[in-house]
Amino acid sequence: MDRKLLIVFCTLCIIVSFTQVKGWPRGVPKEACNRLEPKHEKNRKQSSPAPFELKISKDRFSKSELVTVTISGKNTASNNQTAFKGFLVVARQPGSRTNIGLFKAPANGKLMNCSYEGDSVTHKDPTPKNSVTFQWTPPSNLTGSVSFL
Repeated sequence: MDRKLLIVFCTLCIIVSFTQVKGWPRGVPKEACNRLEPKHEKNRKQSSPAPFELKISKDRFSKSELVTVTISGKNTASNNQTAFKGFLVVARQPGSRTNIGLFKAPANGKLMNCSYEGDSVTHKDPTPKNSVTFQWTPPSNLTGSVSFL
């Protein structure tokens, strides 16, 4: 086999062998609003307990009262906090598929427009994060419970 042809063949084999991974380094695409699941290539939905937790500053709040929401990695067996690169959070009433309230973007995140501007919040870069804190304001006509997803 000709040396040049061999080099071209080997180069093509190497290029073809790379696996393509589609990440969302600048935040999730709008399509993620419907299913609220990451759609990275070849990754499956996680079935084990989440290594992260979402906490809110108040169990009860008044209409239009600012609520602080924090996502943080849980401590591992070696006492290290689990880091994450991306997130997407919406607020909904249980059983509803309609987003409610308004988020305020954190320093390491940005607002999204799933149904309207500010109804969801996501990451703006792939930098590993141990925690992210942001604000959410419930709608003035809110009655009942709220779930953060």
